[in-house]
Amino acid sequence: MTSQPEPPGEARPDFARLRPVRDLAAYVLVGLPAIMLFVAVLRLVPSGVGEQFASRTQESFYNFVNLPVVLFPVGAVLLSLVGPRHPKARLITLVALAEYAAAAFFGVVFGVLVGLVKIAGFSVRIAFEELLLRVGWLAVLVIAAYAVWELWRHLFTAPKAAPGLYGQPSYGVPGTYPGQPGYGQPGPVQPISPQPTGPQPGAAEPGPAQPGPGASWNTPGGAGAQPWGSAPSSPAAPSTAVWGQPQGGSTPPTWGQPPAPPEPGTYGRPTVYGSPQPGAFAEPTQFVSQHRQDDDRTRVVGDERPGFGPAGDDLPRR
Repeated sequence: MTSQPEPPGEARPDFARLRPVRDLAAYVLVGLPAIMLFVAVLRLVPSGVGEQFASRTQESFYNFVNLPVVLFPVGAVLLSLVGPRHPKARLITLVALAEYAAAAFFGVVFGVLVGLVKIAGFSVRIAFEELLLRVGWLAVLVIAAYAVWELWRHLFTAPKAAPGLYGQPSYGVPGTYPGQPGYGQPGPVQPISPQPTGPQPGAAEPGPAQPGPGASWNTPGGAGAQPWGSAPSSPAAPSTAVWGQPQGGSTPPTWGQPPAPPEPGTYGRPTVYGSPQPGAFAEPTQFVSQHRQDDDRTRVVGDERPGFGPAGDDLPRR
């Protein structure tokens, strides 16, 4: 009678039982380098008579940069990240980075700069050999610190929002979604239905045009001037012409037709006193009184004055 083989799953160890050991090992590996760095700083302080600070820094480099200080922090970080992740994995990684920063600072300042200067006073050869060894240890320390930094940056820092690419809408920016106008931009243009230019049925026909206001400073009294003693007429609408713009053609536009273009050669021509002015630009719905030829003729004013009779000759002066 043969025994049944055990399932392959029962032969595997239960890693859940090793979880408390994993947590304890992570705490020890990250705490021991901190204790070693603290003791190394205390050893820099002279404790006996005749001891100097420079003499104690000669061998202080290996108190800050050594194998436990380099490997233990990164080992603690890796143990804390093994699934399931340790609840204090973020704190362990942060402490490991602080230990690497402290070891690099004290190792470079006191172990290389100050310590090698003191050694070079006794032997240049020994100082050069120590320089090569200590630079190598610093390189190993930098590699371990960089590995922990990458784990921290990818696992425990919030990823930044990627900037919007060209042609893609960004969140929070007005005018980036279809149908949403941005700041300072006009909305959708409504189509304008064409309107007839002719008179509408049932509309009243326009009456005769009222005479315009008095003539301008360079226009003699003509159709716009009123005779003496007559009642003033109703004021006309102000002209739409702007000072400094060329005047339109002499032919007034008719009802429902666009105004005629200005005559060639009129823009920029100097105005002569007494010369007739071309008709001003008018809207298609505005009547402009035609220019009469008798306005520019010279009139003879009689000797009679209204209300005083004929004027006599002036008396000779004495």
